[in-house]
Amino acid sequence: MSKKRQETSGDDKPIYKKWWFWVLAVVVLGLIGLAMPDSETEENVPEEVGTELSEEEQRRREEEAAREALLPSEASTIGICLETLRRQYPYGAETSGTFLVFAPSSQTSRMWKIDVIITNAFNAQRKALMECDVEKVGEDIRIKYFNISN
Repeated sequence: MSKKRQETSGDDKPIYKKWWFWVLAVVVLGLIGLAMPDSETEENVPEEVGTELSEEEQRRREEEAAREALLPSEASTIGICLETLRRQYPYGAETSGTFLVFAPSSQTSRMWKIDVIITNAFNAQRKALMECDVEKVGEDIRIKYFNISN
């Protein structure tokens, strides 16, 4: 008789030890997470009060747009720099993902500094910094300066 009491009393586990409690807890927490507002939505961005631009601001934006039209696009300049790098290092050259661009207002070129990993003929790799200055001449894009340093 004592064995039957022990078996029936074994079902009286605390609630936190039952599997359905944890399933329910995960579902409830998931629903709460979905109901929370996203902090990066446009709802939190204040609207501009006045949309009219001053003449000076409008002139500045037009000058900036004209200068950007003279600059080659970012995608084409990165592509040209990486193509040149791979031509010079045929055993392998990969970017490690860091791109810095300098486009001074007095020039019509973009200076890129890109961290690269170069592989030699013996499959040894080294990190280097590639500097590449690309300019737009008419409709053509050409490399003005190219350097690899350790």
